Parts: sequence; structure tokens; C-alpha cells
Amino acid sequence: SAVVHAKHEDQLLSDLCQIAVDSAGYRMAWIGRAEDDEACTVRPVTFAGPGEGFLDRIHVSWGDNVHGFGTAGIAIRTRTPCIARDLLHNPAFGVWRDVLLERDFASAIALPLVVDSVVFGVLLIYACEPDAFDATEVELLEGLSKSISLGISALRAQKARAEAMAALEQARTDLEHRVLLRTQELQAAKEAAESADQIKSAFLATMSHELRTPLNSIIGFTGILLQGLAGPLGDEQRKQLGMVQNSARHLLALINDVLDISKIEAGQLEIRQEPVAVHEVIHSVVQTMAPAANR
Repeated sequence: SAVVHAKHEDQLLSDLCQIAVDSAGYRMAWIGRAEDDEACTVRPVTFAGPGEGFLDRIHVSWGDNVHGFGTAGIAIRTRTPCIARDLLHNPAFGVWRDVLLERDFASAIALPLVVDSVVFGVLLIYACEPDAFDATEVELLEGLSKSISLGISALRAQKARAEAMAALEQARTDLEHRVLLRTQELQAAKEAAESADQIKSAFLATMSHELRTPLNSIIGFTGILLQGLAGPLGDEQRKQLGMVQNSARHLLALINDVLDISKIEAGQLEIRQEPVAVHEVIHSVVQTMAPAANR
């Protein structure tokens, strides 16, 4: 039940130690992590029972040293349960004898906790009487250690999934933020382009007016001269004024073409089909190009 309902790894380990003492009636239970430091320390992480002051005074190792031949060190190295049936008369526990006497610990069992094929730590249980762990009890405790290992593995997988989902959600949020920024940038660029297009259209409209006014004057005055209203003209003068008038009209047509291009870009150009006097077009081109050809 504790394994199924556990929300956190530390909570699971603490609950199981408490169950071993309160429900199973053992003197003390504690769980240690197998560290990878130079001393191969077994670091206590939680306990239940009279562990206050006890765990602070003992040093347990899973290495090949004087502190590594107790039940914890052997269980971690061999990956199998280790039982000490008479702690007070076992030479391997001589380094902890004084502390064990103070707590009335007579026998102990250590069960390795293997998570994802790696020895995560060890569960140690102490009893007040010697030879307290019979075969049935050992089998039940082995099942308990496997349940702890499975529970830890499940909690870690759940935590990894939660972290992955959080990372995915953060990535989604970041993507939405980048899309929003990009959309804002594109909107700003669009508005700038529209503003520039409006400025261009205003410029063309203004310039077309400014250019059309003097061109219309040139066309009008040359027309007056060609009509002889300002006095008679010679043939050469009439010819030259005709070229000036045609050039002015050509320039006016170019200005209109520029305005038509602007209308095309804005999608506002209206196309009309009508007859064209080709000979007039050719005559206009000849007159426009004649001075350059003569030169």
C-alpha cells in the first residue's frame, strides 16, 4: 500500500521504515544510499526507531575495508540479503559493538535495493533478540526490498515523465512566444511596407502633378506657336517646335506610364482595349529619335 500510494521517493523510504518498526515490530529500520565517494560510504537517508544519535556515531561502507564487512557492505557488494544472527559476538561488528550494546540490537538483516540494475542502497532492519530472522521472514523481507526497488523505479520514471512534460510545455510556451514575436515583427514590417507604399504613391502623385504642369505649358505654348498665333514661322522653326511638342507629349506619356505601374502594384489598373493608329506611333518614335540619329 505504501509503495502504491507514495508520491515521492523520500516519502516511500520513510514510510517503509516506519512500517517495519510500528507494524512489523522490529527494533529499528534505516535505509542508506551507496555513495561513490572514495570511502564507499553508505549514507543514511531515513530511519524509524531509536536511530537518533546511533546513525551519527557509526560509519558504514560498502568497500573492502574494516567498515565494509557488516551486513550493509556485504549486501551491496553481493546484491543478496545478508543476515547477522548474533551482532554482539560477531567479530565483523567489533567496530560498532559499543554503539550496538547501547541500543539492545542483537541481530540484523540487510537487503540490497536495486533500481534499474544498479544498487541504489540498502535496507537494514535490527531486532532485539538473536537469530530473529527465520526463512519465511527473510523471504517476506526480500519481497519487501523488491517492492521498494520497483516503487523507486516507478517514482523515478514518473518524475522523468513529469519533467519531460514540463520541458515540452515550456518548449511549447517558448514557441508560442517566438511565433508571437515573429508575428509582431511581420506586422510591423507589413505596416512599414504599407506606409512606404503610401509615401511612394503620394510622391508619384505629387511629382506627376509637378511634372505635368510645366509639360502641359510646353505643349500648349508650342501649339500656339505652331498655329502662328504669335507670328509667322519658318519651315525649320515649325519642324523644331513640332519635335519639342512631340517630346513633351512623349515625356507626359512616360509619366502616365509610371503612374500606371503604381496602379498595377496596387492592383488598381483598369485595362481597356481600343484601336491604335500604328503609323502615328511610328511617326512619334521617328521624330523623337531623329536628333540622336542625326548626331
